[in-house]
Amino acid sequence: KCGLQQQTMSSNRKKEKEVLPPLLLSPEVEVCASFLTRGLQRDLKTLSPVFVPKSKESNKKEEQQVKVNTAELIVVVLFQRSFVDLADMGPAAQNEKDRLLAQFMSYFEVIRKHIEAEGFWCDAVDPCSGLLVNSPRGGGMFSDLDFISAILPCTCQQAGGCAVLVHPAWGSGVYPSLFFTTCPPSFLVPLLTNPQHFVPEEIK
Repeated sequence: KCGLQQQTMSSNRKKEKEVLPPLLLSPEVEVCASFLTRGLQRDLKTLSPVFVPKSKESNKKEEQQVKVNTAELIVVVLFQRSFVDLADMGPAAQNEKDRLLAQFMSYFEVIRKHIEAEGFWCDAVDPCSGLLVNSPRGGGMFSDLDFISAILPCTCQQAGGCAVLVHPAWGSGVYPSLFFTTCPPSFLVPLLTNPQHFVPEEIK
């Protein structure tokens, strides 16, 4: 069973932000989506200059650049269960991280193409660098694990100087990743929950 599916959000405010409650796409893959609280919207300013608050007025130069209203933004979180403990520092854990990263990027690219074909914005956070994949970088540090922990009942632990996310059911044997989009929920949820959009990588 999936721990996130069994746990409720810690406040009604978080429940109101939910777009897709934690859902298993397979025994090893879980996805969820939500709008952002104002606090999390502010945190995105360090991630990329594309993110702007709803009240911000833009000048002509800014209007020529891609700008994303954070009040309309949805974050999609994908959890992949790993076959090894990712708190380990050995080659087996690194190979597993590489495999799960490839799976996430394949899934994201499929979703992104559908979303952008409808004229909406979409970009992912590279789990390795903490930067957006296709957008300009910001001037500060962004922690995707802290961001996820603020949305969902997960915690972080230190392992060899690196932060590792702890899933309620899978422990530290999980690979978290996320992406953002301005796509409306009515179009987004069917994309996320279509099992054909997630193709597992072979274990080498």
